[in-house]
Amino acid sequence: MSTRTPGIARVLLLTGLFMMLVQIHRSGGAVIANELAGQGLAPSQIATVVSAMFLAAALFQLPTGMLFDRYGARGTMAGLGLVALVGIVLFACSHSVLGLSAGRFLIGVGHGGTIAGIYMLALSWVSSDRVATTTGGMIAIAGGIGGVLATVPLVLALEALGHQRTFLAVAAATAVLNVAIGLFVRDAPDGQAAATGRGETLAQSVRGLWAVLAERKLWPVFAMGACFTAPFAVVGGLWAGPYLVDVHGLGREQASFAVMAMVAAFHLGNLGYGPLERVLGTRKWTVVSGVLALIALLAVLAAWPGMAAGATVALLVLYCLCTPFYPVLAAHCRAFVPLGRAGRAISVVNLTGLITAFALQKLTGTMVDLTRAADGTTTELGYRLVFMTLAVALLTALSGYLRVRDVPP
Repeated sequence: MSTRTPGIARVLLLTGLFMMLVQIHRSGGAVIANELAGQGLAPSQIATVVSAMFLAAALFQLPTGMLFDRYGARGTMAGLGLVALVGIVLFACSHSVLGLSAGRFLIGVGHGGTIAGIYMLALSWVSSDRVATTTGGMIAIAGGIGGVLATVPLVLALEALGHQRTFLAVAAATAVLNVAIGLFVRDAPDGQAAATGRGETLAQSVRGLWAVLAERKLWPVFAMGACFTAPFAVVGGLWAGPYLVDVHGLGREQASFAVMAMVAAFHLGNLGYGPLERVLGTRKWTVVSGVLALIALLAVLAAWPGMAAGATVALLVLYCLCTPFYPVLAAHCRAFVPLGRAGRAISVVNLTGLITAFALQKLTGTMVDLTRAADGTTTELGYRLVFMTLAVALLTALSGYLRVRDVPP
């Protein structure tokens, strides 16, 4: 198969636009956190609202993987997109912690499998040696635009339109693209089989999931998968904005520009990891190199109190550049399973990662809360504990991944 297959442009365009909107929720946590802090919510409450999306995505990851393998990416993305749409409207119209969290939870249910869906479509539409490059490029370009929209533009929209009208506008755009995917995207080119297990019964789908979970070759990949999303979700997606405001004295608009640079770096990393694995000729050591760089940067941020704001932002931007190793890890995972079980295997990787992201967002929220000063302001110590905790989590995941057999691209 070639990336020039007729119809691929339509698939990439529609799913790319959809990914842009999904990324607003994934990358907008730091902006939302600042907005909720301005409304008087405590750090632990903010963490509850922001992390609810990751909890939902984790809880529904395995059923979503079974749906991908059974019904294909198009039907699954369009169907679950309706659930996300309800969540966006609820998030737009709520004012309580419970309502905001419930809205984010439904967004997580509906959009938690978006990246896996794009990966499943790539398996059917492009040649196998370019899957990581194609998905990485998609996440980099479409996700990058969406990530940038989740920074300064989101701040300006919230200031000009308010919370409700801003997210109702996002809901309207999401509805249009959800319908377009259902109508115009196909799971595979004409005459070619999609990456699904449509012939399976429900019992066979469950047995296939168990076979994936029991495959020992995949366990080290699952271990590393536990930290594929937390590095960015906890820092760039939650605490970077408050950290730069509380510790370094930046204004909210200045902090949003810094977060925008971090998001842009994240998506440049997405664009680079796929070609890098092909240049190096290894998936395992491409991932290992990126993770070691993350651990080193977190160690510096945790161990260096009183760092200048400019140096801190530079380190955070470099850190975000190294975080998006997911496309390479997903390709490594896919190499160990038949095509018809790829959705379930990728979903298990996503499950471990989303559970960890949720847990670390909640844990770090508690850390920041408990280390507040007597007057209620957050302290540098709390954020340094955040960086240290992430470094330990990455080191633990890496120790498991080092046991995996390499599968060159």
